[in-house]
Amino acid sequence: MDRSFAVLKETKGYRRECTRTNDLGLPVRWAIHPNQIEIANEVFSPVQEEVDRALKLATAYEEAEDKGLKVVGNDGDTIDAASIRSLRNTMQNTDPMGR
Repeated sequence: MDRSFAVLKETKGYRRECTRTNDLGLPVRWAIHPNQIEIANEVFSPVQEEVDRALKLATAYEEAEDKGLKVVGNDGDTIDAASIRSLRNTMQNTDPMGR
């Protein structure tokens, strides 16, 4: 469970905690002070390569759906309804603070 990081001037510690949280697979960490927002955005926003890959795979899935297929392979990846939901989250969540 997430908790606040109350040492507001300790940005290195907050970044370390965000990174640990992200490494554990959790999608976001509380930001209780303005100096924490940029750090959270940097750590939790997907990098451009992830967004580009998600767009490519989503396009392949949409083309497969148009042909009546429910699963498609693309460059070694298998894309189905479950994986496309995750890919769409990557494409939509380029800023975890919702801006």
